[in-house]
Amino acid sequence: MFACSNNVVVFGLKQNRCQFTLLVLVNALIGALLGLERTRIPAWADWYFGVHQHTMLLSFIAVFGLFKAITNLTTGYWMARYSRKTILVAGWLVAFPIPFLLAFEPGWVTMLVANALLGIQQGLTWSTTVVMKMDLVNNKERGLAMGLNEFAGYFALAVSAWLIGQQSVFKYNTLFPILPAFIIIITGLLMSVMFINDTQPHVDLSIQQASPLTHITNPFKHTTFSNPNLRTFTQVGFVNNLNDGLMWGLLPALCWSNQFSQSKLALLAGLYPVVWAIGQLITGPWSDKFDKGLLLFVGMLLQAFAITGLASFSSYPLAIVFAILLGFGTALVYPTCLSGIAAHSHPSNRAQSLGVYRFWRDFGYVVGALLTGLIADAYNIVTALFVVACITLASAIYVVYTQKKHKLKL
Repeated sequence: MFACSNNVVVFGLKQNRCQFTLLVLVNALIGALLGLERTRIPAWADWYFGVHQHTMLLSFIAVFGLFKAITNLTTGYWMARYSRKTILVAGWLVAFPIPFLLAFEPGWVTMLVANALLGIQQGLTWSTTVVMKMDLVNNKERGLAMGLNEFAGYFALAVSAWLIGQQSVFKYNTLFPILPAFIIIITGLLMSVMFINDTQPHVDLSIQQASPLTHITNPFKHTTFSNPNLRTFTQVGFVNNLNDGLMWGLLPALCWSNQFSQSKLALLAGLYPVVWAIGQLITGPWSDKFDKGLLLFVGMLLQAFAITGLASFSSYPLAIVFAILLGFGTALVYPTCLSGIAAHSHPSNRAQSLGVYRFWRDFGYVVGALLTGLIADAYNIVTALFVVACITLASAIYVVYTQKKHKLKL
């Protein structure tokens, strides 16, 4: 009864601005919840839990990525059976145990369980808001829609991470993030129940208007291997989150090794995702106008350069410059991949294709965390950064190679 009223099913950002705005606000809450632990768990691992090995430290990212990836995949298939709104509400309900697990002197295993639940919550809610926004807009607005969506989520994540990182009192009080987490979860649940409309009528209309579907018996294989367009976006998303997992887990350790203060670490931890977030307001519309392959190539090239710079920087000002470049490189890639997957998928398969893409993208966290943790323990953090920079560069080259080989227009 409180939701935006619109009896006519039409496509377009302007025509659905009320529902779209509400979904953007919900996504900001989703990002803010994730940001609460982005800065602090790496710090907790060392001084609070006594976890010193990089592989063990990055295990919390691997657990988060694994559960989020699997949930992304299953959410895409669940949307063929259940309403989008039902899945969104379920995602917020899953989040309720997380603050309890973080409270009352938690152990490292308990932290891993909390991160597993956070991965499930993020997979259910973020995936659903992405698909619902795709349902509402027309073909020429997908990049803009994803730019706004990802801006809201990652800007809120960045602000949340920075605010938590600034609280020196938090080092001595593990209860500090619990109250904000409860407020975010309750607000997100109430908004989803009371204000969000399901977008199934838009899905039905888009299927009626689309060309006849070529039957896809295996959406997972189709998105991962068979379709060169979808395959290109998927591998870029995978590598992007592989290197983001590295930044998430090892950037604090890298800053400590350079004797940066907690406030400087908080600024770097927040600066990278905030540039990533704000940049998508620009790069989202670009992906509607320009060749997506070019945006992917430039974005991954920038990321490789920035990671190499972070591996070899000797001053804090240089670290800031490379963090900004890394954020903008990621901004070029994120909305471009999402809008590209949607553009090359039939409306009846869109949710499944996006689910498969987001499975591989977030599985990058798992591979990145384990790979870089093992390398950092066997050698050092700088070596891990150089290896990931090379993988990121290879991803950029693969985009150009695939476009030329298959004569693709992404």
